[in-house]
Amino acid sequence: MADGREAALVGWAEAAAGLVWDRPFDAVYREGRSGGSWFPGGVLNASVNCLDRHLPERADRVAIHWEGETGDRRTITYGALHAEVVTFADALRGLGVGPGDRVALHLGWLPETVVAMLACARIGAVHGLLPASLPADALADRLSDLGPRVLVTQDGAFRHGLIVPTKSRADEALAAAAGVEATVVVRRVGVDVAWYEGDRWYHDVVAAPPPRRPAGSRGRRRRSGSRAGRPSPAHRPARPPPGPADVDPARHRRLPRGRRHRPPPGSDHRPRRRRVGARPRSPGSAARPTACTGRWPVAPPSS
Repeated sequence: MADGREAALVGWAEAAAGLVWDRPFDAVYREGRSGGSWFPGGVLNASVNCLDRHLPERADRVAIHWEGETGDRRTITYGALHAEVVTFADALRGLGVGPGDRVALHLGWLPETVVAMLACARIGAVHGLLPASLPADALADRLSDLGPRVLVTQDGAFRHGLIVPTKSRADEALAAAAGVEATVVVRRVGVDVAWYEGDRWYHDVVAAPPPRRPAGSRGRRRRSGSRAGRPSPAHRPARPPPGPADVDPARHRRLPRGRRHRPPPGSDHRPRRRRVGARPRSPGSAARPTACTGRWPVAPPSS
């Protein structure tokens, strides 16, 4: 039994030697609570191991064969995929995304989805996959729970012969979810979409990534107008310290963005469900803001 275990550990050590480690591991396996730990002390980057280590021998080999619902096809090599991942990772850094920040991927089965996931892993950001078929209210709930800094979505999605208005649903959800500073839109269907402050086309971002923000200058933009109202932006250079409303008294910890001002566990109080979108108004009436986290329309760039 011991000989079989030692042979298995040797096999895992040989497999781990084929990976690129930023910091070598101290041991292959270390016994402990909850089943022990594998490769303790080791640090690696998933994006580097998925792409970079294959470039010397497989740069011209196919990494992705993709076919869409309408029959369109794309073939991407390791070299091309690596270049696009590096470029999009730089674009995310330019949008203020850093290690530990969250990025919401409201995308279907696209090559850009793979690029976004690998780009997040490359810079140490946490990505959350949100199905492209989600309705606006469900998407708003997930965005509030995730608390992303950047949302990556698409103009529309093909689903069983129909076109799902993905960007429109994301716009409605963002009217009820706080914290999203920028939206990157993948051009998939080619339909006309509404454009708001902070929206960017994916192909424009990849072609010319925004400049990186200098260290120590990361801030948040707070918008006090909605999509139906007039903008009144205010920029804060840094996040203020947590106040009493940001701390859960039952657990004595700071609550994540989007889950603040909720009752502690066990409370009988049930908050009312948020309304998604702007309040309807009669024709000719003045626009009024309906949420402190909304965005306002701008002229869309030429795609």
